[in-house]
Parts: sequence; structure tokens; C-alpha cells
Amino acid sequence: MRRFIVEISLIFILTVLAVGIVYEHLTVRVNTIGKEYRFEQEWLVSAISVACGQGFTTPTAPYPENMQLFLEQKTDSMRISDLPEDWSRWDNSPFVKTHRYLIITIGALWRLFGIHWDVLKLYAGILFIITVLSTYITLYMLAGRIPAFIATFLVINAPSLLFLLPSIRDYSKTTFFMLFLALSATLFHFLSKGVSLAVIISSLLGLVIGFGIGFRQDVLILFLPGMFFVSIVCFKLFYQGNKFAGIMCLLFYLFSFFAVGYPILSAVAEDKGAVSSHSLVQGLATTVEKTSLGGSSSYRLVYEPNDMLVHSTIVSFARRMGFQEPFNNYLSPAYGKVGRMYFRSVVKHFPADLWGRFLSVCSNCFSTPYHFTKEQQRNRPEFSRFASLLFFADRLPFWDMLIAFIGPWVVLGLILIMGMQKMGKGILFAGILGYLLGYPSILFEFRHVVHLVPILYGVVVLFFYELFVECYRFLLGLYQKEQTWGGVLIRLRNGAFVLIFVVCACVLLYSILNIWQRQQVAKLVVSYRGLKWEEVKTKQSVDGACILFQPAQNLPAFEKSSDWPPMETPFEFLRADFELEEIIPIYSRYDRTYCAVDFSEPLHSLLLYYNMTKDKPLRVSVYFLVYSASTIKPRDEIVFNNQEPIVWVRGEWKGVEIPKGFEKAFRGLYRAENPSAEPFLMTVAVPEEDTFKGNYKHWRFAWNFMNVYKNLEHYKKYEIYK
Repeated sequence: MRRFIVEISLIFILTVLAVGIVYEHLTVRVNTIGKEYRFEQEWLVSAISVACGQGFTTPTAPYPENMQLFLEQKTDSMRISDLPEDWSRWDNSPFVKTHRYLIITIGALWRLFGIHWDVLKLYAGILFIITVLSTYITLYMLAGRIPAFIATFLVINAPSLLFLLPSIRDYSKTTFFMLFLALSATLFHFLSKGVSLAVIISSLLGLVIGFGIGFRQDVLILFLPGMFFVSIVCFKLFYQGNKFAGIMCLLFYLFSFFAVGYPILSAVAEDKGAVSSHSLVQGLATTVEKTSLGGSSSYRLVYEPNDMLVHSTIVSFARRMGFQEPFNNYLSPAYGKVGRMYFRSVVKHFPADLWGRFLSVCSNCFSTPYHFTKEQQRNRPEFSRFASLLFFADRLPFWDMLIAFIGPWVVLGLILIMGMQKMGKGILFAGILGYLLGYPSILFEFRHVVHLVPILYGVVVLFFYELFVECYRFLLGLYQKEQTWGGVLIRLRNGAFVLIFVVCACVLLYSILNIWQRQQVAKLVVSYRGLKWEEVKTKQSVDGACILFQPAQNLPAFEKSSDWPPMETPFEFLRADFELEEIIPIYSRYDRTYCAVDFSEPLHSLLLYYNMTKDKPLRVSVYFLVYSASTIKPRDEIVFNNQEPIVWVRGEWKGVEIPKGFEKAFRGLYRAENPSAEPFLMTVAVPEEDTFKGNYKHWRFAWNFMNVYKNLEHYKKYEIYK
């Protein structure tokens, strides 16, 4: 009874503290939750329809006046009667359908409390409280109340989580990840308590994942580990002779997942996974890799995660592959199909890069809480307002900085300790932790990693707790003469074996994939050289301190670009030759009128792996794609209120830009007459005589303290402590 009272008291203290902190944060530092915090108002249109009792539908624009003012945040609330029942409707897009449960729950809360922006603060607060309690349950089941209380206290005060909270769609992943881990830990903890309990928890596990993908598709990443956990339980019950119970656990897990997740999975299938395909290619962007991963090389697949640049990359690849199906609209089913084709080609040609990126993320994700906090403090001055209950939270970035350095080593230490306890447990723990920490490599952006903060904090706290317990037991055993040095050495040997096995397996796989990748990249370079190249006559124009070499006439693919459908993207594969005595700024320049289709990018960053001097200049060819992509002509009104007819405009490639005084370095511009001869095209710098270098990505790993320092130093100038 006393133990029960203690547990309830700790949970009560944490809940009260969480309520106070989240209330202070959302009332003092956040005025509204809407457009300003990346919660797109287009989806709230459907939530308003739900709140008005008109079902999961999308009213057409332009909207009634009061509803329009509410969406523009010019008023705090609107009445249910402001949206007439006979208002015309759009068919919900697949993208809106994939957020079904997010929209419906917001609509239900608005129907209950009124359509008011402040209701979303209540919604966000509920998600935060669930996250806090789930964190406590997870750590309690794994190690007990002490590490659970410490880790949960840190999570409650985590500035990165609080800053992400107003972006409900992004934050919701945190809640479902921690619910998943809490149920998984409970499943194993109470496995011996009763078969019926195992079946119930297995069902809840599937239910959480199925419901969670209706908030963000990313939650689908939990299906495989959930299946793995339930399968372990199933095999254990089989071993104990209870085959029926084992089968029931597996069936109930699958049934509850598909029963709840079916509407979302149907919406994903409707557009052939176009959104996920798009995100996969966005994740390959150089600017994403530079966030904190490194990833330097002599080639790049995509420069930045610009939506239309990614779209152009995939569509042009489709046409080179002979794919004839039209792209009727943005993120169409055809686009989803081709996006997966493109990514499969990436896997074929660059498997080492993907694996190295995965390993790099496993270590660099520990820097994310600090990075995200600095980024938000820089962009959101309201997050620096004084709030009495946030005194500790405002100083937690120092803790975030600490775990950025020690976190990657803590992971290795925890694998060692788990391996000392049980070798199988150590390997299992390494696999699960690697999966959870490494999967954000799909699209490594700070807002896509912050949901792991409870896991990151929990790993560090759990390591120090387990280390303390191991040392205490060792010293106590020596004192009571129940422990021998031989036994300790055996346990250390087992832990070291597990750690060495995990590290060597990762390195060996990387080495094998690297050998394959170098061959694939070499073949691509040879195929580029073997294309039919036609010289493009250029003219020079001076702009300030730069000279632009631009085609004297329109390139053939762009002559009739205005006649192309909006979602089709004409392209050219070009080669610019240079003779360089030093690295100079070289850019591929586009017209800057419309930023959405301005794909300007630096080319000189691909030359870092080559040596050049005045005595031995480097003759190098830079191969790159250029596009004429379409976009909606910007208007004064916000995007969700655009009315027909929509005016489409296209971007224009201008030429190659270098500094004045280096005109002689430019040796000519050429276009490929037959780019379809090699469907997989990328931007790459290839010397004419020297060996091709930089043929794999060079990642930064946070196990090197200098890499962590460089990552944090990049944001140091933005630090704000008030």
C-alpha cells in the first residue's frame, strides 16, 4: 500500500508540474496556435466542418466572411452558424484524408467548447500531458521510479518540446511514440502476470499506431517494431505451450491496427504514397544533410528540399525512364509511383551513403534539442519572454548541450551494460535504439527529430542509473564477498563482445556497400562522358562583380515550355567545362522573380576534393540538370483562398555565373542530345585527367567531439539567454 501511495504521489506531482508549465508556456509565450506555428489552415477548414456537425468534408473557397476572418486570425473565434449547411464542398484530398483523426479530434473539441483558437491550446496541453505520463511509465517499467522521475522531470521542462508544441501536427508524433514505448514496456513487464493482459496490451499497441498515422503518416514507422515485439511475446507463449494465446496476441495487434488505420492506409494508397515518395527525395537534399550531418562529396542528387525542385527531379527522371502516364496534379498517384522508382535507383547507386547517413543520424540526433531551441529563440522572440514556472526550462539548453557531446557515447555505454546483463538483451537493445534514432535520416530536419527528445533524455538518464546500479552491486558484492573478479570479467567480456559485434557489423556493412557504390558511381560518370554533347553558344552579361554565361538562344527543351501542362517539367542535362587554378564561386543561376522555381545552386562546393595550382590547373567538367518548373503566380491573398482561374508561371534558367576576372576559366557550355540514354542524372564534378574523387559522402559522426563542437558552434551566434 505504501509503495502504491508513493507511485501515485510521484505521478500526481509530475502531472501538476506539467499542467502548470504547459499552461504558462501556451498562455504567456504563445498568443495563438494557427498559421504562425506551421499548422496549415487548409486542414482547419475541414475541422470547422466537423465542429459545425457537417461531417469530415472540405468547404469550398471563398468562405463566409466570419470564417475567413477566423482563418486569417483577425478574430479569435467564429460561430457554428457562420458556416451554412448548404455551403458547397470539395472532395477531401488524399493528403487531408491521411490526417483524418487529427482533424476530427480538433473538430470534436471545437464542437464541445466552441470554435476558438484558445481551444487548440487545450488540445496541445492534453497531448503534452499524455507524453509526460507515457514517458514516466516507459522508464518506470524499464528501470524503476528514480530514473523515471528524473527523465520525466527533464522532459516536462524540455524547451525544444515546448517550442514544438504549438505545431500540433509535428508534435503529435511525440505523444504516439511515447504511448507506443509505454505500452511495449508494459507488455514485457506484465507478460508473466496473465495471458489476457498480454492480448489486451497487444490490441492497444495496434490501436495506438493505427490511430497515430491519422495524425502523421510518420507514425507508421512504429508498425514493424510493434510487430516484432508482439512476435517475441507470441514465440514466448508458444514456448510455454500456450499457442492459442500467442496467436491471439498477433491477430489482435493486426486487427486493431488495420481496423483503425484502414481509412488512412486507403488514403495513402489513393495517391500511391506520393507524399512519402516526395519526403524521401526531399531527405536527399544537400542542404538537409548540411543541417548537422556533413555529407560532402563531388556529387549531389538534389540541392535543397524545395517542393518544386524535388517534383522536377522525379518527373524528369520518369520521362527519361520512358514513363508515359500524365501527372495531372501535384502529388498525383503517378508521381507516387515514379517517386518510388527514383528512390529505388538511389538505393541501387548509393547504398553506402544511405547507411552512413543512418549511422550519422544515430549520433547527431543528440544535438537536435539544442539546435532546435536556438533556432526557435532566434525566430520567435516571444519564446524569450519571462515566465516564472519556466525558470528551469530556460536553463535546460545547457543540459541539451551536454547530451550533444555525451549522448552518442552513452548509447555505446548502454549497449555495453545491457550486454553485460544478457548478451541477447544487449543486441536487441542496440537494434531497437538504432532503429528509433536512425530512422529520421529519411528526412533529417529539426522538427522531424524533436519528437525523440523523451527517448534521448531517457537514454542518458537510464545509462547513468544503470552505471550507478552496476557499480553499487559490484562494490556491495565485494564487501559481502559474494562477488568475484572472475565473474565481473566474464560479464565485462560478454558486454564487450556485444558492443564490438554491433560496431563491427555496422562498419563491415558500410565497407561492403562502399565498394559497390564506388563501382556504380564510376559507371555513371563513364555514361555521362559517353552521351552525345552539343556545344551551346553563350553570351556574357555583367551583373555587379559577376559574369553570367547564358545561352545565346533558348535551349531546345525550353523553346515551347509555355505550352507544357503545369505539372510537366522540361529539362536539359548540361556540362560546363572549366580550367581552374583555384576554387572560385560558380553558380547555376535561375530567374529570381518566383522563389518557388528559383533553383539556383552553387557548383564550386563539388570541387573540394581536387587539388589545383597555377602550375597545374585543373580541367574539370561539371554536369548538372536545369529545369523550367511551373508554379502558381503569387497573389495578395493567402494561398487557401486562391480562386479560379489560377495563373501558372514558369521559372527560367539564366546561365552559369562566375566572378569577374575569371572569364578565361570558363571553357564552354554543352548540352546532352540524348539524356535518356542514362536515366539517372545528377550534379557532379568530374576532372578530365585526374582520378574521380569524392565518390561517396563524407559524414560527420558525433562520436568525434570536434564534430559536435562544429555543429553547436554553427548556432552559437544565435544563443539567447534572458
